[in-house]
Amino acid sequence: MSEELHGVHGLSLGELTRQLTFKVPSLGDLSIHRSPIGGWTNVNLLAESNSKKYVVKLPQLRVPYLENPYESQFRTYEHFSQLGICPEPIAFGRLDTEIETPFLVLRFVEGEIIPNLSEMSSRQLDMIREVMATFASSSPQGLPRHESSLDYSHHLLGKLENTLDQYNAPSSLVSDSVKTLRSITDSLLALGAFDDTWPKDVMHGDLQEPNIVFTESEVMFIDLEETSIGESLYDIAYLVVQNPKHGPTRKIPSQLARDDEPRIRQLMPLALLSVIAWTLDRIVRTEAGVLEESLGRPTTSEVLRSYLNSKMLHYEELSSRIGRH
Repeated sequence: MSEELHGVHGLSLGELTRQLTFKVPSLGDLSIHRSPIGGWTNVNLLAESNSKKYVVKLPQLRVPYLENPYESQFRTYEHFSQLGICPEPIAFGRLDTEIETPFLVLRFVEGEIIPNLSEMSSRQLDMIREVMATFASSSPQGLPRHESSLDYSHHLLGKLENTLDQYNAPSSLVSDSVKTLRSITDSLLALGAFDDTWPKDVMHGDLQEPNIVFTESEVMFIDLEETSIGESLYDIAYLVVQNPKHGPTRKIPSQLARDDEPRIRQLMPLALLSVIAWTLDRIVRTEAGVLEESLGRPTTSEVLRSYLNSKMLHYEELSSRIGRH
């Protein structure tokens, strides 16, 4: 996102700065940049103080939160930052707004984001696998647990159903897409595509190129909202299928796949289900007008619809291919 921000969640940037400085005194004399730094789930703002850089995260949804979603994320970041594989969390809390908007402050990671797997070096791909191994073998407390692909599919569809129930009269695009999604998923279930048992290791859950930051000597994962106990190889399947320019038939770099390519490909239907369910959820919320207005972009709906159509086609093609074998 490149647009300039003058306010967010009903606060001017000056008032937001004042509140954060008051609530987190350790930040010192804070200055917040006007241009958000990406993200589809959070409003991410770059802030500076005394030559240190931070990321201030706020929800993109303008809805009340009974529980602060950043409290559990803070603990997750705290665990993995001690292992040197994610940003250090600084503070979480709530702003003095009508809906007590939650916030999270993280240390900003200086580094490079490479937009496509094909542009990453062999060493960088190896580094991703190494961080995944550290993730998988760690023991953070309080993460959601998923026992199998079937269990995770129920989790994904359950979140989408909750959103559909919350906002009435979705558009025909949403209604038709949800119907198609259910039909394809039922076919995959009948084919046994989700029949497995997961090893119960830690997975990032939303591993995409923008969430991988290469520094001079290491790689860090960011945006840990979907981190859970499940199967770490799911992250590679997700990383492959989520890219707007690629589908499930793309070649998996050998440094990522290693000896696990058959299993990674088995997890691709589930990864596509996740991508599609999230996109539908975001379209519903966009249509309902509950996204932060200051970040409204005329092209947002068009981008989401195009992405949905592309990934739905990939999901259908993958289901047909599985049915032929």
